[in-house]
Amino acid sequence: MFSFWLLALVMAAVAALFVVAPLLIKRNAGGDDVREAINVALFRERVEELTLMRDGDEISEDEFSALETDARKDLLSDAAGVKAAEQGSTTLSKLLIGTAVLVPLVAVVLYADFGLSRGAIYDQILTDRFSSTAPDDPDFRKLVAEFEAYTETADNKTDAQFILARAYLNLGEYEKGAALYGELAAAFPNDAALAAYHAEALFVAAGRQISPEVRTAVDLALSLNPEDISMMEVNAIGAIQAGDAEAALSWFHRVLATGVTGRRADIIRAAMREIRTRMGEPGASARESAPVVSETGSTGRVIMVEVSADADVNLPDSSAVFVFARAASGPPAPLAVQRLTLAELPATIRLDESMAMIQGMGLANFDSVVVIARASASGGVTASPGDYEAKSEALDLTGEIAPLQLQISEQLK
Repeated sequence: MFSFWLLALVMAAVAALFVVAPLLIKRNAGGDDVREAINVALFRERVEELTLMRDGDEISEDEFSALETDARKDLLSDAAGVKAAEQGSTTLSKLLIGTAVLVPLVAVVLYADFGLSRGAIYDQILTDRFSSTAPDDPDFRKLVAEFEAYTETADNKTDAQFILARAYLNLGEYEKGAALYGELAAAFPNDAALAAYHAEALFVAAGRQISPEVRTAVDLALSLNPEDISMMEVNAIGAIQAGDAEAALSWFHRVLATGVTGRRADIIRAAMREIRTRMGEPGASARESAPVVSETGSTGRVIMVEVSADADVNLPDSSAVFVFARAASGPPAPLAVQRLTLAELPATIRLDESMAMIQGMGLANFDSVVVIARASASGGVTASPGDYEAKSEALDLTGEIAPLQLQISEQLK
């Protein structure tokens, strides 16, 4: 904030200099004084000339008096003109100097606005107050009310609505937050982050239940970003609520396949162990302690892939390896995906219909797919320079699906 005011003052000083400098230069030049001196000298020469003419009997005494009077009138007239010009110049100078002073002051009033909710500086100040005030602060609700009024007249309504929606969630007013996120998501239909915010707010507002509205919002968010961890977790929670343990495990597997680590990954693995324990599966704890390479028990289309890595793959053994199928001609979102590490190769991977990341976007929904095995240098599933991969030809899933063999060797440039 201080740097803004400093820059504004410097710019105002420069602008004032352009106005004041010519006035000072003109005043120092003394042009009016020189003109007055010349007029007086011309008057004296005229009087001397008339005196010689009178003494030489060229003109009479009466004519001399009349001509001298005319010369004096001319001198006085010129002097009055100079005086008027000086007064006009002084008035103009005062006006310009006053303008040079008032322009920055008016700019400050218009932009700072001193709390009248019309200026850019007020916008920044209010935003800073939001970021520095905790939701449990008694003043936070008052600040929200002030921001609500500001949002009605704000020029940049989008930013104001986003901040206000987040504030509603902090206050526990989830329906208001979901409504605002919905407006923003509708205004920017290709923004994956806004779609996810909207879906999550709807989910919380619905008591963390998967209503039809929540389902539609989650599917939309995942169609824009198939790797959105929060949306996959919402689907897993919904599957648990519906009593579909296999679907919940499948969604949790997809979260782990994105490479999530730390406390979040630990919580997910703990939830998976709990689900398996309830299902009565033995060895659940041991099975969830390491990345899952293949899953069984699902029906429908299944692709078995034998994955190996060429000796020239120059990546650490801990590098993530993603094996996934996607439509040969269609959206790039994975239809099924598994994650393991380079150290676990060679390995046999199973891709099946239960691994659909988005409802209606699985192996059951596309008849022609391509299978890709990629060793990631960055740890992300999205391809980047330095990754190594292998890719199959287009597979026809309407007939018998023979096991594939993919050897990771080609480095992406």
